Amino acid sequence: MRALFSFILVCLSTACFSQKLIEFIGIQEEPIFKSKEDSVNYASLQSILSKSSIDSKDPRKFDSLFQLRMILMSPDKITGFRKIYRANPNFFQYENLSNLTDFAQVKELSLSGKKYKKLPAEVFKCKNLEVLQLVNTSLSRLPRKINRQTSLKTVIVLNNKTNKPLKLKKNSHVETLVIRGEQPENLPLSYKNFTSLVKLDLSNNFLTKYPNGVNHNKKLKELILINNSITLKDNDIKPNDYLEKLDLLKNEITKVPSSIENLSNLRTLKFNYNSINEIAPEIGKLVKLENLSLYNNQLATIPDGVYQLKSLKQIDLYYNQIEKLDNDVMNWQNLEILYLAFNKVYTLSDKLGELKKLRELYLHNNRLSSIPENLGNLENLIVLRINNNRLLHLPPSLTKLTYLENLDISRNEIQYLPIEFFDFRQLKILGLVANPWDAETKELLPEKVKELRAKEIIVHLNSFDETVDN
Repeated sequence: MRALFSFILVCLSTACFSQKLIEFIGIQEEPIFKSKEDSVNYASLQSILSKSSIDSKDPRKFDSLFQLRMILMSPDKITGFRKIYRANPNFFQYENLSNLTDFAQVKELSLSGKKYKKLPAEVFKCKNLEVLQLVNTSLSRLPRKINRQTSLKTVIVLNNKTNKPLKLKKNSHVETLVIRGEQPENLPLSYKNFTSLVKLDLSNNFLTKYPNGVNHNKKLKELILINNSITLKDNDIKPNDYLEKLDLLKNEITKVPSSIENLSNLRTLKFNYNSINEIAPEIGKLVKLENLSLYNNQLATIPDGVYQLKSLKQIDLYYNQIEKLDNDVMNWQNLEILYLAFNKVYTLSDKLGELKKLRELYLHNNRLSSIPENLGNLENLIVLRINNNRLLHLPPSLTKLTYLENLDISRNEIQYLPIEFFDFRQLKILGLVANPWDAETKELLPEKVKELRAKEIIVHLNSFDETVDN
């Protein structure tokens, strides 16, 4: 191990590098090693990566470097991970302010270190400051004085540690506030003093409850709560008539409660990567909701309340356990994009063909043996992915989809393909892989595929027979 490490050190230190490696900015998870030797080797490797680029003329050095990293990162060598918070290297660093004569040139400033319990006076000399980043500090408050910096629109607080909640003093200019940390008790109890706040990002804060302290921010449009431990109960969400976007990706939600109706102005709602198996019917009262994302949850059916969302333009139901699409789908007359792949869908309502505004339809990786004849009525459809199902044939009406650009029927049980399926005028991508074509279709395919490729259309083709090009 040590010999391999030394060899790579020599190779990399003497190489002529052509491309700078990108350094992670903000929060980084670093491994905690069982042995001091592995910890030292990892630190040395990271130092090389931060100062060097890869010589593209000698890929062996590249391979050796990442082989070493894989060895170091093996589970038997690591006990866990710790978060490392770093200043953005593209920002002006506070310690360099003393070298300036013109503070007006500083627009993005990073201040780092737990010794800072209040903002130094030099920060307020940066009259044109637009972004202020505070990293590993011990601030008890964001003072009223920063309100004099009228250009300051964004404040980023990473791992600020105190014994009490951070106080936000009166400010009428900051529009975006980002806070990351490991002690949710350090978060502000209220954000109302930041009267111009439009976006609040409280991701990665170990939150277990929905933060109702935002309800008094009348300009707040976007609340980001990604990667916390929030579980929603019936009365957890208090009335908020201002919020337009809520992102709860990667939390611990199993049920969307009835109190979701209290966010009456929502236009975008994301629950990706939770364990949701139930949604209260009150979600149907979100009459302005246009974008609903439930990617990777545990839904066995599409809940009744979701079918009542008549303003929906996009819905993402990828990776659930849904078995069918009901007649109530006709309520989605404004729907433009339907993501329903990677479920267990075996039947589709004919009403799907009545969604005249639908542009993209993703039904791949399900259990469909047929699709409705009237899908050909989806006159604005651009994308149709029905690959990886059990389809025996395609309805002739699909040839009416004159705007179709992307059609994938791969990996089904389709034997016959009418010649009209090669005449879509706007076609750009066609997937035909792994279907058990009959003799007539096999004979037709080479010539038609050649014609399509001559028009620069990408065709992915079946290779079951040597006479059919792959």
